[in-house]
Amino acid sequence: MSCRRSSLSAACKEYAITALMKLAARFPTQAAGIKAIIAQHTSSIQLEVQSRSFEYTRLFNYDGIRPQVRLYGRS
Repeated sequence: MSCRRSSLSAACKEYAITALMKLAARFPTQAAGIKAIIAQHTSSIQLEVQSRSFEYTRLFNYDGIRPQVRLYGRS
């Protein structure tokens, strides 16, 4: 994923991470790969990117509620 490039703004990364989380809900068979991509950003130096990716990574532990979580307020 090209969002790891430092030249991209934090807002772009936040939108991309939120979009990935929405895709994980729509395509559960791809959830493991999406989780791995999101997890790469849990150590970001940009605090909002780091916290968002950490929160979303934690949601993968709750398969029963993850598809029902609405992410509209995040992006």
